[in-house]
Amino acid sequence: MTSLLDMPLELLVQISTYVTTPDLSALRLTCKQLERSLWEWFADEFFVKKQFMITHPSLQALVDISHHPSLSKKLRYIIISTHVYTPHVTGSFRNQKARDIYMRASTDQEYLMKNGIHREMLTEAFKSLENLETVDVRDFNAPRQRDGTDWKSWGVTTLYDLTGHFPSLHGVHSMNEAFLANLFSALFCSLGLAGRILPRFQVLFRKGIALPDAAFLQPGFVYPAIQPVLRELKVLHLTVSLSANQTAPERSRHLRQFLICTQNLTELRLNFRTPDNAANEDFLFWIGKSPTSPMQHPQSTQTVHDIVPPAALSHLKTLELGFARTSPEPLLSAIKKFAPTLEKLSLWRISFPTQDRPGDYAQWTQFFRDVSLIPLPALSHLKLGGLSHYSPNGMIYHDVIGRDKTRIDREYSGDDMSGFLQALADEIIVTPPVVRNYSAADLETDSDEEHDDEQDDEVEDDEDWSDSD
Repeated sequence: MTSLLDMPLELLVQISTYVTTPDLSALRLTCKQLERSLWEWFADEFFVKKQFMITHPSLQALVDISHHPSLSKKLRYIIISTHVYTPHVTGSFRNQKARDIYMRASTDQEYLMKNGIHREMLTEAFKSLENLETVDVRDFNAPRQRDGTDWKSWGVTTLYDLTGHFPSLHGVHSMNEAFLANLFSALFCSLGLAGRILPRFQVLFRKGIALPDAAFLQPGFVYPAIQPVLRELKVLHLTVSLSANQTAPERSRHLRQFLICTQNLTELRLNFRTPDNAANEDFLFWIGKSPTSPMQHPQSTQTVHDIVPPAALSHLKTLELGFARTSPEPLLSAIKKFAPTLEKLSLWRISFPTQDRPGDYAQWTQFFRDVSLIPLPALSHLKLGGLSHYSPNGMIYHDVIGRDKTRIDREYSGDDMSGFLQALADEIIVTPPVVRNYSAADLETDSDEEHDDEQDDEVEDDEDWSDSD
């Protein structure tokens, strides 16, 4: 009878794709010849894209992978989750030992972040990951094909086995902003200190959390290290919250200074989690302004009260905006600015204000007519979804609908963009459209899901793998 060792490698790999993760581990441990035969396939499936969290065991695994002579060259995509060990856990523990383990993990995570040890570990890992292309921050676990489960950060399963509790992916509301600002800042500082230049950085949040403006602060001492990382970024996806408790220029000062340094971006996605439409409008007007002076360190010549000059972003080809409550004018200014280079435009869950007056519901019709008149020589792809008007109290949304009485969700690719926009303007029903009350669940389930076009390659939790190669 033919054994596994006699099979062609292609057939052996095909068989391996159908077994569960534990069974695949057992198969690889059967003998050294099988281990050697499956090594390249195994590394490609399990170590090209990996998910970690900000704990010492998880980051140590990342450091160990970065020191591995083979795996360090495989790892191209790192996901950092927002797992937080909350001190006040909902639900009971199975025993006192389980509670002690969880509370110790919570204390260790707090110590790690307060003392900057997470930044040191990330820096050490980034130094050796020569093929790193993407760093991704998420507040959710994506589904994976193998075993029919979700992706999990390295170490999460072990903690659950010991305590019966998972750490929270979106934490306690009162600590979200400080935690997220620390995490985002540490990642860029670590990339800069490690000299690791990469083309793509993205923040994908689906649970209502967002990066505060403080996350984008770049102290002058570390700016020389961070600046090359920002300068060479090509793709940047962000979910941001602009404070409504400050004067207009201060709501997004650090974010503006951050974007000034990303002068080579070709793709920018901004999802807003700001209930104050004035903050969104002020920022979008800023995005739509043309720069008046050469780019420099945004903090080098400004006092705290100076207005941040506009970012050039002269290479931008893709612009995606989502969840913004704003009037049409700021959007038009941004589209006009990037019109010469813009190839793709996406507007998702954009809402215009209404006072329930005659003509208010014609805003989207006029908006599309105005956009159709803008010279857009390179624009070949347009994606629209969840367009609406919102009422003065900000809680009731009126869906923009077409003559078929369905919500305007459209996607167009072609060379007659002006014609498509004019036809879309004619299609919209101007009378008050369908009223929808958005709940928190609505915002979670279809937030970034429609704005995410990345292919989520399968990532496995490898905390049970032990390799001596």
